[in-house]
Amino acid sequence: MLSNRSPESTIVPTRNAFSTTAADSDKAMELANDIWRASQDVDDTLFRPPSGWWPISGWASLVSLIWRGSKPVGVVGLAPAVPTGQAEARIALLPEERSADAAQYAVDVATELAARHGDAAVTVVIPGRARWAQRAARERGFKDEHSFHVLERPGHIEVGPAVRTLPIEIVGTENLEELRHALNQAYAGSPGFSPISSSTLGEELAIPGSRFFVSRLGAGQIAATAHLRFSAGATNPGGGPYAWLSNLTVSPVAQGLGLGRAMLRVAIRELQAMGATSTVLGVDSRNVRAGLLYQSEGFQSVGTLEFWTKRLNVSDRHPVR
Repeated sequence: MLSNRSPESTIVPTRNAFSTTAADSDKAMELANDIWRASQDVDDTLFRPPSGWWPISGWASLVSLIWRGSKPVGVVGLAPAVPTGQAEARIALLPEERSADAAQYAVDVATELAARHGDAAVTVVIPGRARWAQRAARERGFKDEHSFHVLERPGHIEVGPAVRTLPIEIVGTENLEELRHALNQAYAGSPGFSPISSSTLGEELAIPGSRFFVSRLGAGQIAATAHLRFSAGATNPGGGPYAWLSNLTVSPVAQGLGLGRAMLRVAIRELQAMGATSTVLGVDSRNVRAGLLYQSEGFQSVGTLEFWTKRLNVSDRHPVR
């Protein structure tokens, strides 16, 4: 249950009764995570993990609470991107507190935090259903630059025949560094890509109901990958068991051999064998080639995350008013 508290250590001046404090204590961070989850449960049900919403404190380097008077009403999280100078932000407001002023204030806080950090640009990630946040971002000069689409393929659509015979094996933590190298090599050059760390990949390999498939060609190096996740206790957007496919990659040296389509069909069949009645995956709108492949195999968009970006200049580097 969210509770009221008088704001302390204000880092952003008030405007129309709004103020901002840093979530710099365990109690404040717990409050920030509660607000984040309450907001996401309304705006972003498609991306909700089976185990519940991940805490914003586990993603953001900087977390600030938004107050209306003495009531906590929102949260802003910022993950500064040191190599590129482009920070990524997420904003959340309690459903009953989504006035135009509150939404604009949240966007202003994200802009100010990025400016103070010295970033050249800030991107606010907004669920497709969060019209309140989209309007505020547009009014503050942000541009909707690209989207991440959730695609779902109903199970009643027949899976195409095997494109080619693939040698498939399931890999685990014993193959962590080899797999990490293959993924980073396949993703290199992709828009917004940051190298995958050993710890992040290790966490993915340890997820219950998770299987990481690879196919090797030639000298035995990994040529294609597919990460399958299944949970009968959670649901896909269409209502069936949670069955997600991610990290579908093909090595640069194996492009053009039909491995992507072949691996996709293998993954769909494997998820169906686990009990899936539909298959879900995500694709960046900038990855046109992958999007066309998924559409040709029966996948359809069921939701989006939008990436709204603003280049920062001297005029942005002032306290939020």
